[in-house]
Formats: sequence, C-alpha cells, structure tokens
Amino acid sequence: MRASEAAAALRRETRAGATALTATAGALLVRLAAERAATGRLTHAALADDARALVRAQPAMASICWLADAVLRAGDVADAALRAGDEPDAGAVAAAVARFEAALGAAAAAVEARAAALVPDKGTVLTLSASSLVERALGRAHRGGRAFRAVCLEARPRREGAALAARLAATGIATELWVDAAAARCVGTASLVLVGADTIVPSGLIHKVGTLGLALAARAYGVPLYALAGPEKLLPRPVAGALAQRRPGREVLRGVPRGLAVANYYFDLTPLELLAGVVVGADLLAPAAVARASAAVAIHPALAAELEARP
Repeated sequence: MRASEAAAALRRETRAGATALTATAGALLVRLAAERAATGRLTHAALADDARALVRAQPAMASICWLADAVLRAGDVADAALRAGDEPDAGAVAAAVARFEAALGAAAAAVEARAAALVPDKGTVLTLSASSLVERALGRAHRGGRAFRAVCLEARPRREGAALAARLAATGIATELWVDAAAARCVGTASLVLVGADTIVPSGLIHKVGTLGLALAARAYGVPLYALAGPEKLLPRPVAGALAQRRPGREVLRGVPRGLAVANYYFDLTPLELLAGVVVGADLLAPAAVARASAAVAIHPALAAELEARP
C-alpha cells in the first residue's frame, strides 16, 4: 500500500468520529511501516511522509496529528539508541501506536468521569452530531441513576446524531431526535449542551458544522455549553485545511441541477469565549485556560509545516 492509497482510504471515512478515525490512521501507519521495512525502505523521511499524508487526509482531527507526533518521536528515540545511520523499524512504529491508543483510552475514561458529573438529574442535555466522549458521559450518568433527557441534533448530511440517538435510546435513556434547524428552539429548554471536539486551538473549537450556531443560541438563552476533549485534541494552530474541507454536494442533494453549487462543509470554528468550559481529561477548564494550554503545546518539527502558518 502506498501512502497516497492509505490517505485516500482515510479520507473516505465520513461517518466515523475522531476516535475511530485515529484508530484507522494508526493501523494504516503500522501497515505502511511494515511494508516499507519488508523492502528496506523504512527511513525517517519515509515515515514522516506517511505521517504527513494521513494528517492531511483528515485535517480537522487533531488526534491524528498527535498520533503522527508519537510515532515520529518514537522513531527518533529508537534511532538515537542505535548506531549512527540506523533507521527506525516497524516494531517501534507499532509499539508507539499501541502506547498512544492506550493513552487515548485513559484520557477518555477521565473525560467520561468528569463530564458525567455535569449531567443534571431530571434535566435535559442537548448535543450535536455523535461524540464518543459525550456518549460515554451520558451513559455513565444514566447508569449512576440520573433521570435526564437527551436531545440529539441529527448533524446533516451524514446524520451521525440520528445514530447516536438510537444508541442512547437503546440503553434506556429518554431520548429525542431533532433536525439541525431546530437547534435554537431546542436549546431554550435545555439544562446544558455537551459537544465533542475534533480540534481545539487558541482561537476556538473545531467541531461539526452547526456547533457555532448552537453555541450562539446557547449564549442567548443562558444555557452553558461544554466541550469534551482529551489532551490530544489541543493544537497551537489548526492543521491547514481543517475548515476548508468540502465534501460532495450529492451528500446534501441528490441530482444536483446544473449551475447549482452545493456548499457541503463538515466543520466550523466556535470561539472559546462562547463556551462555559472544556473538559480536558479529568479537568474542567475555563476558556482562557484552554486557550493558553493549546498555545503552549509543541508538535514534532516534521509536522510543523502541516499547521496553518498563522494563528
């Protein structure tokens, strides 16, 4: 498999969330490294090229960028431990991916516990799209005996929110599914809003398109909105193209008439000051603290060029 083929396969994933996409990217990196090693072509430069290709395939997903960072830093360490001129091996790549995925699991468990405490008893929680962290937090709150109601917005065009609503209802949570256009009407009766996070940068939260409008409506109604994220979602600047991804118009409208352009963007940017806070791991951070934390992180030099040149 070539890096271009791996990137194309990852780019075609349009329903999966950040957790699943990162797992797919990890498996692809391991496969590419193994195939390169088998033919004597696994070099630092090749590993960096493969990592950058996967980062560009899903630029809104900060966790893929941090996966690439972990793999490249592991290769650096392995090479330093060997004699000069030796290159990384496929085993080092696989081990780095496994360690990163274990760290993601631990971070997700911490977010789940902290976010579940935000869920009110006998209140209403509104969410958009399908965040695995939001789903885990609601499930934990429900198992803990909290009798809340969940309202899911469908998240067009792929309607991940509809799938989430079905899963929540199957666990016994009182759940309703609403169309995206009803977000402002729904938020007025909600106790709080919980959303996931694909990337957090000092300027804002990159998440499923519609998050910005939902945050503005929540601010107007005085309803707190919290984003849930592991530390792997923080970047000093977005990956280039994170907000420019435009998907096929046929996802929105079948049989697009000639002369009609369909703007099908998956993500938008919500200023952090519109949020009540962000759960990062076990901590609930204020927007200003999240901005400082994301500005302070340092990505591997081989990936720095993949980030936008300016904040």
